[in-house]
Amino acid sequence: LNIFVQSIDMKSKPKRLTSVIDRDITGYFWKGNSDIIYSRDFAGDENFQIFSVNIKTKVLKSLTPFKGVRSGILDDLEDISDDEILITMNQRVKEVFDVYRLNIKTGELKLLVQNPGNITDWMTDHDGKIRMAISTDGVISTIFYRNSVNEKF
Repeated sequence: LNIFVQSIDMKSKPKRLTSVIDRDITGYFWKGNSDIIYSRDFAGDENFQIFSVNIKTKVLKSLTPFKGVRSGILDDLEDISDDEILITMNQRVKEVFDVYRLNIKTGELKLLVQNPGNITDWMTDHDGKIRMAISTDGVISTIFYRNSVNEKF
């Protein structure tokens, strides 16, 4: 599966934006008016990278081009920013995922929350602030909460 775009009036032909032949692209979303964000792995290694493709220029960028690192989308910040998303990534320690703010235009990564080692999932509020963290042992889940980003969980 690849990504195509077409005007809503369907008067133009679909325009192919990606040309992935070894693995399907299964998840994608619009970011702003001109970019589509998606993730994919390579040869089934499950080390997903996040990509952007511009619908006008067809310029494709790997936003997390780190070998042996798995990235995931935490929040697309749809109503907050056309240029930024929140991602999780295990670049620092392979067993845990930290949270980063990623600028899709510049590629700048900013560490927002460092995983202490026991967090398996993160949750944001409607303003894109990380307010919950979840830890699980496979049977029992514990939810950690904070009233603001300046507090501890």
